[in-house]
Amino acid sequence: MRNIISFCFAIILIAFSCTKDIPDPIEDIHNVDIGSYTLLPSSIDKIPYNGKKAIVFVDSNFNEIVLKIIESPVSQLNKANYYRYNVYAPGDTVIYHYLSQRKYFHLYMIR
Repeated sequence: MRNIISFCFAIILIAFSCTKDIPDPIEDIHNVDIGSYTLLPSSIDKIPYNGKKAIVFVDSNFNEIVLKIIESPVSQLNKANYYRYNVYAPGDTVIYHYLSQRKYFHLYMIR
């Protein structure tokens, strides 16, 4: 009887001394969403070619060159990925996902 009690006590002691380790939630550090970037209207207003049709360059001899300006609307790019290597540890890869906007001004010489 004494052996049975000792055995049961040992089982209970072992059962309560072992705890199940619950792992912390793993962060997805290798895929980083850096958000969307949009052009502010106040930033677009600061572009010197915005709203202009042409510009004239004059040198010190009063020679003129006229450039026609073709302005494209703000364009939204599709989602892009930017890959960086060895960010957190040697051999790792981090992928940055982002959206962005662009605005182009094309200058052409008028002859």
